[in-house]
Amino acid sequence: MSDLVEKPSHYVDAETGMECIDITKMFVRDCTPEEAIVIKDIIKYLFRWKKKSDNIIGQYQDLRKGFRYYKFLLVEVASQIDEEQTKAIA
Repeated sequence: MSDLVEKPSHYVDAETGMECIDITKMFVRDCTPEEAIVIKDIIKYLFRWKKKSDNIIGQYQDLRKGFRYYKFLLVEVASQIDEEQTKAIA
């Protein structure tokens, strides 16, 4: 049985033993603190979506939560694009 506080099984990859926190640290190295918070939540929900819940509803909810944070990040990045750049990517 896993330790639900120190090392919950839904945050550990069974094949590699890598923890979600270690993967998150790799992704947020060059992020602002605000970006890091959002990236952490995206990774967390995608990492655990099949592991934390045995039912499809719980899995769907985790995917929706991850997508919600992805949209937050997308909107934030989009707000930094000026009008000229917007024309170039449209």
